Amino acid sequence: MKGISGFSKLSKLEKISWIAKNFLYTSPVEVINEFASYWHDNVESQKAI
Repeated sequence: MKGISGFSKLSKLEKISWIAKNFLYTSPVEVINEFASYWHDNVESQKAI
């Protein structure tokens, strides 16, 4: 397993991008878009969910 220093300090998008590029080899862009499709439009509502 690949390690990353400071992963917890990355933004949500940076974390998903890192995971997609390092573990999901088929199409990182598609994986990122799929994860993003589940995000709530309102950031404050997303935090509560």
